[in-house]
Amino acid sequence: MPAQWRHLVNDEVQSSDDATFIEELPNDGSLHALFVKVRCQNGATSGRGVTLLDVVDDLRIVTGANEQLFSLIPEELEKWYELMFGKPLEQIWTEVGSARQEMVFPILFGRNVYDPNIFLPLDRFREVNFEAPYSPTISDTVGFITGQTSFDLMALITPGNEALDYKGTLVTRRIKAFTSLASGEDDTELPPEATIRNVGIYAYEAGIEQNVD
Repeated sequence: MPAQWRHLVNDEVQSSDDATFIEELPNDGSLHALFVKVRCQNGATSGRGVTLLDVVDDLRIVTGANEQLFSLIPEELEKWYELMFGKPLEQIWTEVGSARQEMVFPILFGRNVYDPNIFLPLDRFREVNFEAPYSPTISDTVGFITGQTSFDLMALITPGNEALDYKGTLVTRRIKAFTSLASGEDDTELPPEATIRNVGIYAYEAGIEQNVD
Protein backbone atom coordinates (compact mmCIF):
# COMPACT_ATOMS: atom_id res chain seq x y z
CA MET A 1 0.00 0.00 0.00
CA PRO A 2 1.52 3.39 -0.96
CA ALA A 3 1.80 6.45 1.26
CA GLN A 4 -1.51 8.10 2.08
CA TRP A 5 -2.56 11.63 2.91
CA ARG A 6 -4.33 11.77 6.27
CA HIS A 7 -6.32 14.81 7.37
CA LEU A 8 -5.49 15.00 11.07
CA VAL A 9 -7.05 18.39 11.91
CA ASN A 10 -9.70 20.17 9.85
CA ASP A 11 -9.41 23.98 10.18
CA GLU A 12 -9.80 23.89 13.96
CA VAL A 13 -10.52 27.41 15.26
CA GLN A 14 -8.78 28.37 18.51
CA SER A 15 -10.67 30.27 21.19
CA SER A 16 -7.53 31.83 22.69
CA ASP A 17 -5.36 34.53 21.13
CA ASP A 18 -2.21 33.52 23.02
CA ALA A 19 -1.70 29.80 23.59
CA THR A 20 -0.02 26.68 22.18
CA PHE A 21 -1.84 24.45 19.71
CA ILE A 22 -0.95 20.79 20.39
CA GLU A 23 -1.93 17.75 18.34
CA GLU A 24 -0.75 14.22 19.08
CA LEU A 25 0.34 12.49 15.88
CA PRO A 26 -0.50 8.86 14.99
CA ASN A 27 1.65 6.25 16.76
CA ASP A 28 2.05 3.93 13.78
CA GLY A 29 3.42 4.20 10.27
CA SER A 30 6.15 6.19 8.51
CA LEU A 31 5.66 9.96 8.56
CA HIS A 32 7.13 11.58 5.46
CA ALA A 33 5.71 15.09 5.72
CA LEU A 34 3.33 17.22 7.74
CA PHE A 35 1.70 20.24 6.13
CA VAL A 36 0.39 22.85 8.57
CA LYS A 37 -2.10 25.40 7.25
CA VAL A 38 -2.72 28.39 9.51
CA ARG A 39 -5.53 30.90 8.93
CA CYS A 40 -6.42 34.14 10.67
CA GLN A 41 -8.97 36.86 9.90
CA ASN A 42 -7.93 40.49 9.45
CA GLY A 43 -9.29 43.25 11.63
CA ALA A 44 -12.64 44.75 10.65
CA THR A 45 -10.98 47.79 9.05
CA SER A 46 -7.79 46.24 7.66
CA GLY A 47 -4.83 44.01 8.42
CA ARG A 48 -2.05 46.40 7.49
CA GLY A 49 1.51 45.19 7.84
CA VAL A 50 0.82 41.74 9.34
CA THR A 51 1.04 38.23 7.89
CA LEU A 52 0.80 34.69 9.25
CA LEU A 53 4.51 34.96 10.06
CA ASP A 54 3.38 37.32 12.85
CA VAL A 55 0.79 34.84 14.16
CA VAL A 56 2.79 31.65 14.75
CA ASP A 57 5.73 31.91 17.15
CA ASP A 58 7.28 28.46 16.64
CA LEU A 59 6.66 25.14 14.87
CA ARG A 60 7.78 22.01 16.69
CA ILE A 61 7.62 18.22 16.52
CA VAL A 62 8.38 16.89 20.00
CA THR A 63 8.48 13.37 21.42
CA GLY A 64 7.03 12.35 24.76
CA ALA A 65 10.59 12.43 26.11
CA ASN A 66 10.81 16.11 25.05
CA GLU A 67 13.21 15.37 22.19
CA GLN A 68 12.81 17.97 19.45
CA LEU A 69 12.64 16.35 16.01
CA PHE A 70 11.77 19.65 14.33
CA SER A 71 11.87 23.21 15.63
CA LEU A 72 11.96 26.40 13.56
CA ILE A 73 10.30 29.78 13.85
CA PRO A 74 8.19 30.64 10.75
CA GLU A 75 10.83 33.02 9.36
CA GLU A 76 13.48 30.31 9.58
CA LEU A 77 11.19 27.77 7.95
CA GLU A 78 10.38 30.25 5.17
CA LYS A 79 14.09 30.78 4.38
CA TRP A 80 14.84 27.04 4.61
CA TYR A 81 12.03 26.16 2.20
CA GLU A 82 13.09 28.79 -0.36
CA LEU A 83 16.69 27.54 -0.19
CA MET A 84 15.76 23.86 -0.54
CA PHE A 85 13.01 24.11 -3.15
CA GLY A 86 13.61 27.44 -4.89
CA LYS A 87 10.12 28.88 -4.33
CA PRO A 88 8.29 30.75 -1.57
CA LEU A 89 5.84 29.23 0.87
CA GLU A 90 2.23 29.11 -0.29
CA GLN A 91 0.17 31.87 1.26
CA ILE A 92 -2.76 34.23 0.90
CA TRP A 93 -1.64 37.67 2.02
CA THR A 94 -4.17 40.46 2.01
CA GLU A 95 -4.77 43.66 3.99
CA VAL A 96 -8.50 43.85 3.18
CA GLY A 97 -10.68 44.29 6.26
CA SER A 98 -12.19 41.03 7.63
CA ALA A 99 -10.44 39.00 4.89
CA ARG A 100 -8.71 35.74 5.80
CA GLN A 101 -4.98 35.30 5.50
CA GLU A 102 -3.59 31.81 5.07
CA MET A 103 -0.15 30.17 5.00
CA VAL A 104 1.07 26.58 4.63
CA PHE A 105 4.13 25.45 6.58
CA PRO A 106 5.75 22.17 5.37
CA ILE A 107 7.60 19.94 7.83
CA LEU A 108 9.62 17.26 6.02
CA PHE A 109 11.57 14.34 7.46
CA GLY A 110 13.14 13.21 4.17
CA ARG A 111 14.86 14.71 1.15
CA ASN A 112 11.51 15.44 -0.51
CA VAL A 113 7.84 15.37 0.40
CA TYR A 114 7.94 11.58 -0.12
CA ASP A 115 11.17 9.75 0.60
CA PRO A 116 11.00 5.91 0.78
CA ASN A 117 14.21 5.67 2.82
CA ILE A 118 14.40 8.74 5.06
CA PHE A 119 11.32 9.44 7.19
CA LEU A 120 10.05 9.47 10.78
CA PRO A 121 9.10 5.98 12.05
CA LEU A 122 6.26 6.86 14.41
CA ASP A 123 6.15 3.45 16.12
CA ARG A 124 9.62 3.99 17.57
CA PHE A 125 8.30 6.66 19.94
CA ARG A 126 5.83 6.42 22.79
CA GLU A 127 4.35 9.79 21.80
CA VAL A 128 4.95 12.42 19.09
CA ASN A 129 3.26 15.82 19.22
CA PHE A 130 3.00 18.79 16.90
CA GLU A 131 3.19 22.05 18.86
CA ALA A 132 2.70 25.62 17.66
CA PRO A 133 2.70 28.54 20.09
CA TYR A 134 0.73 31.43 18.53
CA SER A 135 -0.03 35.03 19.50
CA PRO A 136 -1.65 37.18 16.76
CA THR A 137 -1.80 40.94 17.19
CA ILE A 138 -5.43 41.84 17.87
CA SER A 139 -6.41 45.12 16.20
CA ASP A 140 -9.16 46.47 13.94
CA THR A 141 -6.59 48.24 11.74
CA VAL A 142 -3.13 46.64 12.04
CA GLY A 143 -3.86 43.11 13.17
CA PHE A 144 -6.42 40.33 13.38
CA ILE A 145 -9.85 39.65 14.86
CA THR A 146 -9.90 37.90 18.23
CA GLY A 147 -10.62 34.17 18.34
CA GLN A 148 -10.07 33.53 14.62
CA THR A 149 -6.78 31.61 14.45
CA SER A 150 -7.23 28.12 12.99
CA PHE A 151 -4.96 25.12 12.32
CA ASP A 152 -5.27 22.43 9.65
CA LEU A 153 -2.92 19.42 9.54
CA MET A 154 -2.32 17.08 6.60
CA ALA A 155 0.14 14.20 7.04
CA LEU A 156 1.71 11.96 4.39
CA ILE A 157 2.09 8.54 6.05
CA THR A 158 3.00 5.09 4.80
CA PRO A 159 0.97 2.55 6.85
CA GLY A 160 2.88 0.50 9.41
CA ASN A 161 2.22 -2.78 7.59
CA GLU A 162 4.08 -1.50 4.52
CA ALA A 163 7.80 -2.34 4.85
CA LEU A 164 10.16 0.47 3.83
CA ASP A 165 13.96 0.46 3.75
CA TYR A 166 14.60 2.86 6.62
CA LYS A 167 17.96 4.64 6.52
CA GLY A 168 17.37 7.50 8.95
CA THR A 169 15.45 10.67 9.72
CA LEU A 170 16.28 14.25 8.81
CA VAL A 171 15.95 16.31 11.99
CA THR A 172 15.72 20.07 11.46
CA ARG A 173 15.97 22.25 14.54
CA ARG A 174 17.34 25.46 15.94
CA ILE A 175 20.65 24.96 17.71
CA LYS A 176 21.01 28.45 19.12
CA ALA A 177 19.25 31.81 19.13
CA PHE A 178 20.85 34.91 20.58
CA THR A 179 21.03 38.70 20.31
CA SER A 180 24.52 39.82 19.37
CA LEU A 181 26.52 42.79 20.58
CA ALA A 182 27.29 45.64 18.19
CA SER A 183 30.49 43.87 17.15
CA GLY A 184 32.60 40.86 18.06
CA GLU A 185 32.44 37.09 17.67
CA ASP A 186 30.12 34.37 18.89
CA ASP A 187 30.97 30.68 18.90
CA THR A 188 28.38 27.93 18.48
CA GLU A 189 29.22 24.28 19.06
CA LEU A 190 27.43 21.93 16.68
CA PRO A 191 25.95 18.70 18.11
CA PRO A 192 28.93 16.31 18.24
CA GLU A 193 26.76 13.18 17.92
CA ALA A 194 24.96 14.34 14.76
CA THR A 195 25.62 13.61 11.11
CA ILE A 196 25.09 17.13 9.75
CA ARG A 197 23.55 17.63 6.33
CA ASN A 198 23.61 21.43 6.28
CA VAL A 199 23.68 24.46 8.57
CA GLY A 200 21.67 27.64 8.09
CA ILE A 201 22.17 31.03 9.71
CA TYR A 202 19.26 33.47 9.94
CA ALA A 203 20.22 37.03 10.87
CA TYR A 204 17.66 39.72 11.61
CA GLU A 205 18.14 43.37 12.46
CA ALA A 206 15.13 45.50 13.40
CA GLY A 207 14.36 48.25 10.90
CA ILE A 208 16.84 46.95 8.31
CA GLU A 209 15.82 45.52 4.93
CA GLN A 210 16.27 41.80 4.31
CA ASN A 211 19.60 40.57 2.86
CA VAL A 212 21.51 43.65 4.06
CA ASP A 213 23.09 41.73 6.96
